[in-house]
Amino acid sequence: MVLFGHRQHRVKKWHTAAIITAHVRDPRGIRPLQAFVEQGGARYQVFEMAQPSKSTDSNWNFTASTKTTPQLQEGNAKLIVERLERLASKD
Repeated sequence: MVLFGHRQHRVKKWHTAAIITAHVRDPRGIRPLQAFVEQGGARYQVFEMAQPSKSTDSNWNFTASTKTTPQLQEGNAKLIVERLERLASKD
């Protein structure tokens, strides 16, 4: 997965856990990321990389599971990975 904005992927069948690898590439450096699982109209955060990285190409591994997110159920789901925009500074 090359991430420049956000990407969505359908998960055909959700089980109790999924190990996810997101390949992220940005020539300006990797911006903060968040990953969500969307299921049944609800959205659950399963990963966050809050600090930007100077690396231009990286793999991020994380697990989305019913242990860490008990609201997830077996069945169809959508994985959404988003790049966070910089927050405006507070003056």
